[in-house]
Amino acid sequence: MDKENRSYLKIKREHLQKLRHITVKDQDSFFSRYPKYNLFREKIYCILLVQGAALHYVNGINGIKDFDVLVLYKENGNKYDEDGKLIRIYPKRVCSYDCEMAEFGRYPNDDIDKYPNRRVDVLMREIGNDLTDNSDLITAINKYFENGTTQSIKEWRKKAVVGIWPDEIQSKVMWHKELILD
Repeated sequence: MDKENRSYLKIKREHLQKLRHITVKDQDSFFSRYPKYNLFREKIYCILLVQGAALHYVNGINGIKDFDVLVLYKENGNKYDEDGKLIRIYPKRVCSYDCEMAEFGRYPNDDIDKYPNRRVDVLMREIGNDLTDNSDLITAINKYFENGTTQSIKEWRKKAVVGIWPDEIQSKVMWHKELILD
């Protein structure tokens, strides 16, 4: 991608808090529209910045095309829908929003009417109870990225992961391709 289309502004704590606010609004909207998934309201595990913006947070040179925010939920192991199917978060769901932070500029290939500033993509996944029940938050997140086998996780772990929520991980580098925690 052309470097001139990226923002090189430093991502600060207040920017992470804005991303959290956008993500919480997204999740509220999702649960309002799809009440079947309300059980996950109480299962939110963490909110993370992933991909290129997270790598930029770490190295300051990658630049930001957009902000990818990942919401991890503790997996549902025992709640079924009316058809007898286990209720799972749909992993292909991506909702996009304007970041509302003009200081980052905008990516020129995005629709200016929808995204006058940088775009935020909110993604949702489940994290296994084997990780959340047997590990502290930071260890569980690292194991999720270290051991995950999905194509998404493989792509995310090539760059970086930065904590947004809960507060104990906000602004912390949770994963970096060159900083593998043992």
